[in-house]
Amino acid sequence: MHDLSDKVKQFHSDGFVFMSNVLNEDQINLLNTGVEEAFRGPRNGYAPIFRGMMFERGEVFENLIDLPPVINLVEAILGDNCHLRSMNAIKTPRRTGIDQWHIDLIDDEMFFPLPKNVDWDNNIQMPVFIVNCLYYLADVEEDMGPTQLVPGSHRSGKFPDTKQELPVYNGKKPVTFKAKAGDCLIFNNQVWHRGGLNLNQKPRIVQQVVYSKSYISQSFYPLLNYRVPEHVLARADNRRKRLIGFHKVGLV
Repeated sequence: MHDLSDKVKQFHSDGFVFMSNVLNEDQINLLNTGVEEAFRGPRNGYAPIFRGMMFERGEVFENLIDLPPVINLVEAILGDNCHLRSMNAIKTPRRTGIDQWHIDLIDDEMFFPLPKNVDWDNNIQMPVFIVNCLYYLADVEEDMGPTQLVPGSHRSGKFPDTKQELPVYNGKKPVTFKAKAGDCLIFNNQVWHRGGLNLNQKPRIVQQVVYSKSYISQSFYPLLNYRVPEHVLARADNRRKRLIGFHKVGLV
């Protein structure tokens, strides 16, 4: 419990937490097989480097929905009524990558924009609405464009300067994560981040799992008419059903 509370504090301070060896070798192999199978199929409404609703593709993906210790941290941050927002596999081939500094926007809006020269009060904890989790399914080498984040930048209330190669926030420079297969990076979607251009012959493969407050809509294509497959529900306990979106009380 003490370790969990420390991680929650780190998340609120830095905007991210890194966990090593969350997945074992068998899980990594099964997930990679499922991702490769997904990319051999149709795009299911997503951009070319994405394949969505990966929880439809078997138990190993379903288990990522509530995988300890990641889900314990997520629920400690978002509350025990949070839910899964999306589950996309990301395969970044050579000479591609979202290499521009950005935050993840909802309807093209930042959650807490602040005027120039105004900072978020350090005595007030920044509310968190969305948490991104990146499970690395292959080692990320230096030339593969490892994920970079700027500590504390989720509190800036401003967009990163895209003209800067390495933006700095409150004296803190970007942190680069040369992750190993099985590691997981958990971060606030408002933190400045990017994945560099992949210059390696091998693709960069990541399984993304995104959670949000229950009042933020889920993003399962085709959205309004999406239905969770019966085989997924049949294997789900109450906690997983809630994370999938079956809340006890409807939103008002």
